Amino acid sequence: MLVAFHLPRRPLSASAKLSQGYVRAIAEAARGAYTGPTVAGPLYSRIIWFHKYRSTQGDTDNIIKKIHDSLIGIIFHDDQVITRTMAVRVDASEKPEIVPDPLNPLAAATVAESLSEPDFKDVLYIEVGLQQTSKVQLGPIS
Repeated sequence: MLVAFHLPRRPLSASAKLSQGYVRAIAEAARGAYTGPTVAGPLYSRIIWFHKYRSTQGDTDNIIKKIHDSLIGIIFHDDQVITRTMAVRVDASEKPEIVPDPLNPLAAATVAESLSEPDFKDVLYIEVGLQQTSKVQLGPIS
């Protein structure tokens, strides 16, 4: 993994107006978490939107574009280098189990800490890493 970070924000959809502050916030968080050179890929991204309220709004496919665009020039020069993306929306009021990444166990702990913060209704987790395989798996996503 190259970088993993999170911020207390509700994601915006690709069609949202007045998104400059949102893009800046993601870019700033990315710069704080990643100081390396831009990477040519192939890369994967994992985007998890935790919300602490019941909601049927917020399409995961619509939040990906603005997030990827926010990372241009910081992690990569062009978001075409992202060849795999997983976007997940999680109702955190149902107390989901967050399984730590063995290579970055601190990420799960800091996300859990942010989710326990009463002032944060939304937590947006963003991870970008080097794609490790060209294998394509069909079937259920775990």
